[in-house]
Amino acid sequence: MKRSTTRLLFMKLAHWLMLPLLMAVTLNIYADSQVEKRSISIDLVLDQSLRQYADKPWVVYVFAKPLDSKVPVASKKLTLNQVPMRVLLEEKNFLLENLTLASVDKVTVAAKVTRHGSPHKTVVGDLLAKSLPIDFTEGANQTIRLVIDKEVD
Repeated sequence: MKRSTTRLLFMKLAHWLMLPLLMAVTLNIYADSQVEKRSISIDLVLDQSLRQYADKPWVVYVFAKPLDSKVPVASKKLTLNQVPMRVLLEEKNFLLENLTLASVDKVTVAAKVTRHGSPHKTVVGDLLAKSLPIDFTEGANQTIRLVIDKEVD
């Protein structure tokens, strides 16, 4: 067999082997673009019993975490004097790139108001809120009301 014939056969074989792979990648990209992105719309309010803190510029962390983990899949930072407000947690609000709202089906949402500014420790005087579990198999876009109603003592 001549060199040019071998080369032509090799190129045709490579083309036919690559075609299914290229089609699969194209279909996967198209499917990803058609998937509805997950989000949680949170109506965040401060309970009447804690109204004396309403004008404080304390840091508020609002986050969603899987039921079986302490690592949030989405998080936002604001201040207490902005509450009441609507907070939108989306897939782009991740802390770790491989751990997003898209990576889990059930989460709880929590808010932590901290006087010292750290999300990692809870101390006396911090204010807290926690939701019931949210199940994304019931819909990609969830809406909840979250009431900051507990003071750590």
